[in-house]
Amino acid sequence: GRKIKKESLIFPRYHQLKAVRNLIDAAIAEGVGNNYLVEHSAGSGKSNTIGWLAHRLASLHTADNLKVCDSVIV
Repeated sequence: GRKIKKESLIFPRYHQLKAVRNLIDAAIAEGVGNNYLVEHSAGSGKSNTIGWLAHRLASLHTADNLKVCDSVIV
């Protein structure tokens, strides 16, 4: 009678990975507080891209090991 929870690992597609990497590079170079627009077509995985970007921004540190973002709001 026990329920088994199956976990799956989701890998980004090339356009999602490129978008996340470009925005992380921009955050490092320009700092935080800028506005960006990422356009994807319907069904392209925008929600996953936003999730991966938020995770990367929350764990982003400078060379001096200081956090770049105090908080990430989606």
